[in-house]
Amino acid sequence: MPTQQNYSDYSKIKFVIFTLSILTFIFAAIGGSIYYFKVRNSLLKETRQRCITTVDNVNQNISLFLRKYKLAVKTLSNLEEIKIFFINPSHNNLKKINYILDVFSTSFQTEACYLMDIHGNTIASSNRHTKHNFVGKNFSFRPYFKQAMQGKLCVYPALGTTSHKRGVYFSAPIYGKTLSHPIGVAVIKTPIEYLESSFLARFPGIFFFIDPNGIIFISNKSKWLFHSITPLDAKTIQKLKASRQMGDGPWPYSGFKFLKDKAWDKSSKEYLVFKKEISFFPGWNIFYLLEMKYILKNLHKPIIEIGGPVILIIMFLIGILVYFLSKIAHKELKKRELVEKQLRISENKYRSIYHKTPAMLHSIDRNYRLLRVSDFWLEATGYSREEVIGKKLTEFFTPSSKKRAEQRILPIFFKKGFLKNFHYQFVKKNGEVMDILLSCYGIRNEHGEVVETLAISVDVTERLKEQKQLREAKKKLSQYSRQLEELVKQRSMEIDAILRYTPSIIYLKDKQLRYKLVNPGFEKLFQVSNEWIQGKKDEEVLPKEIAIQFEKNDKKALQQKKYIRSKEIININKHSYTFWSIKSPICTDNGEVTGVVGISTDITELEKTQKKLKQLSKNIIKNQEIERARIAKELHDELGQILTVLNMDAHWLEKKLKKIDDQAASRAKLMQQLIDKTIDEVRNLAFQLRPSTLDHLGLIEALESLLSDFEKRTNIVYTFTKSRIPELDDTTTTAIYRIVQEAITNAIRHAAAQKIDISVSYNDTHLQIRIKDNGKGFDTKSNKKFSGFGIVGMKERAELIGGKVVIISKPNKGTEVICTIPV
Repeated sequence: MPTQQNYSDYSKIKFVIFTLSILTFIFAAIGGSIYYFKVRNSLLKETRQRCITTVDNVNQNISLFLRKYKLAVKTLSNLEEIKIFFINPSHNNLKKINYILDVFSTSFQTEACYLMDIHGNTIASSNRHTKHNFVGKNFSFRPYFKQAMQGKLCVYPALGTTSHKRGVYFSAPIYGKTLSHPIGVAVIKTPIEYLESSFLARFPGIFFFIDPNGIIFISNKSKWLFHSITPLDAKTIQKLKASRQMGDGPWPYSGFKFLKDKAWDKSSKEYLVFKKEISFFPGWNIFYLLEMKYILKNLHKPIIEIGGPVILIIMFLIGILVYFLSKIAHKELKKRELVEKQLRISENKYRSIYHKTPAMLHSIDRNYRLLRVSDFWLEATGYSREEVIGKKLTEFFTPSSKKRAEQRILPIFFKKGFLKNFHYQFVKKNGEVMDILLSCYGIRNEHGEVVETLAISVDVTERLKEQKQLREAKKKLSQYSRQLEELVKQRSMEIDAILRYTPSIIYLKDKQLRYKLVNPGFEKLFQVSNEWIQGKKDEEVLPKEIAIQFEKNDKKALQQKKYIRSKEIININKHSYTFWSIKSPICTDNGEVTGVVGISTDITELEKTQKKLKQLSKNIIKNQEIERARIAKELHDELGQILTVLNMDAHWLEKKLKKIDDQAASRAKLMQQLIDKTIDEVRNLAFQLRPSTLDHLGLIEALESLLSDFEKRTNIVYTFTKSRIPELDDTTTTAIYRIVQEAITNAIRHAAAQKIDISVSYNDTHLQIRIKDNGKGFDTKSNKKFSGFGIVGMKERAELIGGKVVIISKPNKGTEVICTIPV
């Protein structure tokens, strides 16, 4: 039996055990509670961090996904075939454009790729064979069209007005030969459903992509699409309807209520809310809602399954350690949370960089077998991942590149662990050969051996072609430069010779009419030097009268932006010179005026000669008219009287012979008729040489007499329209009469006219005579015909009295002679 002491000790032990049990229970309960709440808080914190990472990853992945479409539409807008089509929209060019749009649509898995003209009309589209064909539709109201026409790239999510499908529109301007104004717009529409199925479907929570007006545009729960996250006021609704970005409505309120990082729906379900602005769509936000019930389920389920007796036994056994374990667990959770966070970030970054970066990345082992390849590597080469993983990289090289890589380059790399800019040729799936620059870094094991590579390949095919073209272009440019230098040298010598030895005076001025250059002729005339006159204006170097004359004509050429001709009188050194001057503006290729050049030719002697010739012509014509008048008078007075007497004698002879010989009387009668006809011819000839009506009655009556005479001798219809004219001198009257006479004669002889209209009009300063026929006309550009038909004589007569003659004629359109005389 146990002694009292032993009993006491036993009781104490029981008490201690009981006390320890109670304490263990209490501590276990307390520890369990503390552990539960610690784990709960840690789980919530971990869940928050995981959700934040999820939201960041979704944002980054979607941005990376959409960025390729932005690059794609930019590439599409810069294609030369696209620009050619806008310049020449032929059927063949349209077929090429349709093929390109189809390739882009298939390659990037878009809903549609299409082109719009400057009015917003769709002129080509990849969905032209579908029921939602865009061709012929006008989308000028869309912001992506307006921004593209302003020269900007645009990304615009919206509900399609034709297809009624959600999508993201990527637009880019299309430029022609210049970059001043777009000639059209290229658009790529990618479907939203792919984003939802690829990036959002696998997450347990609810994703909302919300536009600046609070409308849910993208979600992994379709029932919330086009609901508003908050109640909409009338102004916002009107704005939404006007933009048509979210369709025509309605946009019912979703019923969610938000408070800080939590939200409750209509059924009072509680959610953790994670919000982030979408980097690719300014003003848009991502909302990620995770139900609290789902989060706590991961905590309660293990406790419930393990619970009961096992938990009580464990609580009794480890109760005293719970507190310490909770402390240790908390620390461990902290460490693990930190490590997992860093690992997750690192892993996501590596995976995102490796697969989404626009570069050809791959890894091989020591046997040169491919372990990993990036998405861009597959896209560039045309192979699928299953076709290349596990195969030797060198199997895809050209024979020469394979031999050099396996025998020399790769063995050296696996020794050194580094390689830079190794050039080789890669054979794509379609048989095309790519020129590649390879740089790689070796990943070593614990023994320091290179067991794997991280390599980046750069496609330099186009670069090498461009370098070759550049070398050829440089060679041609060098050759052209030498030729140009020789040509410039030759032209400079020719221009210098022209400036030096031409008898004309030549000067060059800037836009402010300051002298930049004068030739020796200018220097000699005005007694100045080229060096001294540079930078000076006319009033600084020339007499006032000459300076005003030069400046006036130079300004006129600059203002009109075209060359002008003028006659300039220069009085200098007690001499008077007459110059025929041409003033021409100097313009750049874009039409900007930079100066003016003047070339003046001395026509002083020519003018004197022309004046002498005019005076000589005037005297000749005057003497011709005097001689005509003298001959007409002699014909009328002397020969006319003789013929009259002879006619009277023939008449007397006829009467006498009738009584003696009838045959002789008949011959006398015939002689009388011949004499009468000769008298008419003599009178007509005298009239043609100098009509007496011109001397006694004036111009109008003389013209009427002339027309009456022509009417008798031709079958042509004449009309004469006249007005009152002032009294004219004999020279002017004669000249006008001869011009009209010559014009009518030409119409009768050469034009085969049926009708001739003559008009004489006076307007206080000028007398104008028009002779118009309906004959066959002629080409006034033909110098041979234009200089004939007495036209030169008509013009000379008009010029002698200070007037001018203008001939208007076209083949089969008749001829009109217009004579204008100053009075």
